[in-house]
Amino acid sequence: MAVDKLTCHNNEEQEIPCPNGCCELSSNGKSGFTRKCITDTCGADQKVTIDQQVLGAPNVESTFSYRCNKPKCNDKKNAEKVHDLLKGKWLLTPAGVEPGPPNTAGNIFSQTSTAIQCVLMVIMTILFQI
Repeated sequence: MAVDKLTCHNNEEQEIPCPNGCCELSSNGKSGFTRKCITDTCGADQKVTIDQQVLGAPNVESTFSYRCNKPKCNDKKNAEKVHDLLKGKWLLTPAGVEPGPPNTAGNIFSQTSTAIQCVLMVIMTILFQI
């Protein structure tokens, strides 16, 4: 769905016009985010993606990204909310560490899939209520 008066945030925390585009946010696996307007319409691309790394540098966690079409949905405040929510559900883990609660035995995949589905629904609700 195109929004003709959409505003997004850039990396300098400035509001930028993004008419008929889509806001995008990507984490860098450390403590920062990349924010921008993309000229593609969001449409079916409104999603949250988590990239789990098998190998990587120390102190680097999984990365995530999302696209949204609500004003300022990619600002720092919302980025931190999404980050904290994903991390609180054990979905952002250091490179090489399986996602899931600490000391989990058994079926990690099932627990993680359920958690991802629940968390993604909450994130999408947060982003679309802005």
